[in-house]
Amino acid sequence: MFGYSIVKTTGDSMSPVVLHGAYLLIKRRRQYIDGDIVYVNHAKYGKIVKRIISGNKLNGFYLAGDNVLSVSVAQMGVVEQSKIVGVVRKIINPS
Repeated sequence: MFGYSIVKTTGDSMSPVVLHGAYLLIKRRRQYIDGDIVYVNHAKYGKIVKRIISGNKLNGFYLAGDNVLSVSVAQMGVVEQSKIVGVVRKIINPS
């Protein structure tokens, strides 16, 4: 609807910002910047939520979870912009 989608999270890789079972409002963008929390269709890990820590549209992005137990940046590898579904615009964590 109007370029937005809603997803429900599983897992704790983005805790404490995004909790297991949170609902996220996702919006597609033309550009993403360091610090954006993004919803990604990763080749190895499937649909995941991570934070952009560096990168750009031409060379790809490095992503990380906020939780220390998340998959490492090295394991995740470079993610092409075409794999980013959108940026998280709103987080509704469970009570």
